[in-house]
Amino acid sequence: MKPIINHFTDNDLYTFTCQYYILETYPRAEVEYTFFDRNHQIYPKGFDALLREQLDHMAEVRITDEEVEYMKTRCVFLPLWYFTYLRGYRFRPGEVSIRQDEEGHLDIRVRGKWFSAIMWEMPILSCISELMHGLRGDFERYDAAHEEAKARAKTERIFGSGLVLGDMGTRRRFSFAHHDMVVRVMKEVYDSRSDWPGKFTGTSNVWLAMKYDCVPLGTMSHQLISFEENVSGVFECNFNVMKKFSDVYDGDNGIYLYDCFGDEVFFSNLSKRMAMMYKGLRVDSGDEFEQRPGHRQGHQDPRVRGRPRTGLLRRGHPPDLRRHGRRPDEHRGEAHPRPHHRTARMARLRKAVLQPVQDARQPREMRLSGQPAPGFRGVVPEAFRETFGI
Repeated sequence: MKPIINHFTDNDLYTFTCQYYILETYPRAEVEYTFFDRNHQIYPKGFDALLREQLDHMAEVRITDEEVEYMKTRCVFLPLWYFTYLRGYRFRPGEVSIRQDEEGHLDIRVRGKWFSAIMWEMPILSCISELMHGLRGDFERYDAAHEEAKARAKTERIFGSGLVLGDMGTRRRFSFAHHDMVVRVMKEVYDSRSDWPGKFTGTSNVWLAMKYDCVPLGTMSHQLISFEENVSGVFECNFNVMKKFSDVYDGDNGIYLYDCFGDEVFFSNLSKRMAMMYKGLRVDSGDEFEQRPGHRQGHQDPRVRGRPRTGLLRRGHPPDLRRHGRRPDEHRGEAHPRPHHRTARMARLRKAVLQPVQDARQPREMRLSGQPAPGFRGVVPEAFRETFGI
């Protein structure tokens, strides 16, 4: 079978930024990742063998001089010695075990040194997605011209609505070819006019960012906080990761994923130093409109010290949402006004914070194994409420 992954950097940037963080902080750590399929998908018989064949091909994938030079130019926050390390890195298929039970469920585990095991997340997920689409016959029904026209029309609508757009679809993609087309269309549409109200920020896929001369997007992932929770506990893990991450990157990559254990836990021990060190927070789970970080004043006035200045949303919303604060009602299919921002903030703080996120829109993921921490409802000190306008 033709290999799906042919380029070392056909991976998300955060894989590399997290790998460097691990090399600097926990180079001896050993971990196990498990494949978590929220839809409990039944895979065709023999799917495990097909996936194994794809992952075995990865042993021959090496970083090229072109990829190294691109990352040196675009990823200036990574030291030169790290690229020497990448030149010598080899995927080890033996780190991955794949089993398929009689019903067709997959059991996939990656076990090894953390700095090595982390490299498998995107290849495994993107291979599973592309293999399934192929076995279902979706490629035969795929109309390339129609899909490109649809992508172009949607991209024009997004930029015309004044939205900021970036691609982060590597793990969920239909196929590498389709992913390539989508990023190409985004870049072509954005470059076709200099007066778009919206903005194209780039793609998380390093290879496609290089191919289309885009900005590679990504800073970190939740797995850093999940691992740290086993080291220092749920009360201190966010603070410790923020401190270590800022030490490793000397202030670069300053967007933090704050919602690994909920926003109450995060805000309960967020220090002013860390708030000043990071540019902002990224919403990754749940309802973005309810969980938008409580720092609107900081976003409007970057001179205010001690307030994160940026809030980023991760999922796509209808382009006509624009900036008027309305969202689709999931039950009635209609839009309604967003609650007053202070009301929404306080409602957000009343939510339980350690419940696992059940997000059907991202059905597959690789997770670090471990038992969930006991329930905790954090208390936000009054000083933080005042500082962050909560």
